[in-house]
Amino acid sequence: MIAVIRKILPEIKPEDFAKIVCLQDTSTGEVKLGVLDMFFGCILKSLQVKVRGSQDGNRSAKNICITDILITEELPSYYWFFKGEGDSQLASSVVSLIKDMCEVLNSDLLNYA
Repeated sequence: MIAVIRKILPEIKPEDFAKIVCLQDTSTGEVKLGVLDMFFGCILKSLQVKVRGSQDGNRSAKNICITDILITEELPSYYWFFKGEGDSQLASSVVSLIKDMCEVLNSDLLNYA
């Protein structure tokens, strides 16, 4: 999936990409999600936090991920991408894609300055 996005991204005009990524309509108050929301959802689902604690002298550690905290059945239907398990390899690819996009954006800004 990420490979396909990498191939088609150079073909998309920046203003069209902005419409996809930054879906904001404050006049109606309607929730609109963009591509970045789904990308960040992929990353969020793959993250784990190690929680350590002790009680009565017994130490314990537990890995917690978003699926342990978030009850996806209670989410509105437009958050469909939070359902299911996260894949760390997909999240790594998404992070790499976002980094590459930022590098291109920064180099373009430096060329115009």
